[in-house]
Amino acid sequence: MATASAVLLATILIPAHAGSSSLELSERHKKWLEEEVIYIITPKEREVFLQLATEKERELFSEAFWRQRDPTPGTPANERKDEHYRRLNHANQVFGRNTPRPGWRTDQGKIYILLGEPLSTERYEGFSTVYPTHIRQLMNRYFLKM
Repeated sequence: MATASAVLLATILIPAHAGSSSLELSERHKKWLEEEVIYIITPKEREVFLQLATEKERELFSEAFWRQRDPTPGTPANERKDEHYRRLNHANQVFGRNTPRPGWRTDQGKIYILLGEPLSTERYEGFSTVYPTHIRQLMNRYFLKM
């Protein structure tokens, strides 16, 4: 579904700009592409986005990107978008501590953004024979719905 929408959007927007060079991404759109949706955007969607020539087209693409992921399209809120940004903020706050990188760039942050809260967490700390370890049991919730 996501790829079909991206291709549809591309067929509408790109032919009008064939032959013209695309503009540099604005800071806002660069951040959106390279930080905010980096783990959930498909390669085809990314390719289409980078071929768009105007800020307006990129804004329309971003709106369509989130609209197609909305689990309840008839409501004013986009629960998937809200949850994604909640996870992104949580990853930055929790997994970015004591590291020079933002939390979303850590392995734990990426897994958290993609899969959400762990089902359980076990901590092994303070034992002389065990290196301090956290074990998080994760399961992709999409599989639980099957």
